[in-house]
Amino acid sequence: MTLCAYFHIGLLVPDIAAARDHYGATFEVDFTTVTAVEYDVAVPDTGELYHRVSHVCFSRGEPPYYELLQVGAYGLFGPDELGRVHHVGVWTPDAVATQALLSSRGVRTEAEVRTPEGRTRAWYSDPADAFGIRYEFLDTTRREWMERYIATGTAG
Repeated sequence: MTLCAYFHIGLLVPDIAAARDHYGATFEVDFTTVTAVEYDVAVPDTGELYHRVSHVCFSRGEPPYYELLQVGAYGLFGPDELGRVHHVGVWTPDAVATQALLSSRGVRTEAEVRTPEGRTRAWYSDPADAFGIRYEFLDTTRREWMERYIATGTAG
């Protein structure tokens, strides 16, 4: 049994419209509309907490999906991360429980994505703990919204 189900590759891009056009034409991939997503990011190592607005779109069809992600260039999403694979996204039934389990196995948390109420709904692992790969462990509470967004192509 696999602990978490792999479902997307997150690519950090400086210009989402240009990236959407490029990937669409080059790899014959259909994408959802671009939507703005707001969330809070907590960085456990520094205690930093900041609000983020990202512009995202996902490839459509069968998983694994491409996630194109454009954000302001700082922190976890800084300039050094642009133009490459940022993370591998996986579903987990309970992000907090998975975080505790993997922490006990030596996997550190690089950042947490929190709801406005302060609940962790996703977290990013430290790439140093997985041979350079950053994982996004996304709580399945967002799965229905995500699947509807990808299936319909629009976030509405």
